Amino acid sequence: MNENSSEFDPSVVDWMRNHTIGDLKRLAQEMELSGIDAREIWGFIDDLLLVAMSMTESLPETAKLDLEEIVLASP
Repeated sequence: MNENSSEFDPSVVDWMRNHTIGDLKRLAQEMELSGIDAREIWGFIDDLLLVAMSMTESLPETAKLDLEEIVLASP
């Protein structure tokens, strides 16, 4: 995110249009395996999962989605 703004950098938004929460988890795991601190990304993933759960909790059980496969941003 930009320092003085609540908006995401355009390159981040572009990446999010084509990736899922599961993709973001794999990225965080790869970063950790490379010795890069991914705590901020894990916190972001936790926040995304909370939002995804709240958006899907009113759906019938047969319509529930795998939260990790939800695309991160609308095109």
